[in-house]
Amino acid sequence: MLKIDTVLNRVLTIYDMSSRIGELFRKIFDLVNEVSREIDRFFEEEMKRLDEFVKEVHKEVETVFKEPVKGKRIVWGFEIYFDEEGRPHIKKFGNVTPTGLREEVEPYAEVREEKDKYVIIIELPGVEKENIKVTVRGNVIDVKAASEYRRYRKEIKLPFTIDPNKVKARYRNGVLTIEVVKPPEVQGRQITVE
Repeated sequence: MLKIDTVLNRVLTIYDMSSRIGELFRKIFDLVNEVSREIDRFFEEEMKRLDEFVKEVHKEVETVFKEPVKGKRIVWGFEIYFDEEGRPHIKKFGNVTPTGLREEVEPYAEVREEKDKYVIIIELPGVEKENIKVTVRGNVIDVKAASEYRRYRKEIKLPFTIDPNKVKARYRNGVLTIEVVKPPEVQGRQITVE
């Protein structure tokens, strides 16, 4: 036969365990609620940014179409990409600006960083290789291209001073590829651990 104090001890132990489990569940629910609120804040901020982008696009399109555009080319596009921290960014290209149309089209360009160099890819359809000019000034690469029907211009800024002797450019099938070798101080150097 069980003694009363043994039964009481077991009841108290069960009660203590159940209150600990209850506390654990409360902490889990609090954490889930906090994460949920954080996700809501993130999406609210991103929706505001997207709304601002749409308003800006709307304003640019209204500006362009206020005046007749007969005989003019309208080039406009955008790319959405995400940085290392998962934040979205919007990059526009074309000849549409908030104040109207530019004569030169800003072509689509992609800049990729590799271990020892940057690779820049610029879409320049409809021009001949002879009509492309690539100029290096400090940390900027300036690309100009023209044909009878099109004029392009793109400036690419890199985070270091560019050595013009370390730049190669080739043009094939409407795509200009520029390779810029990073200077040694930017490339970094592997250190042997002893």
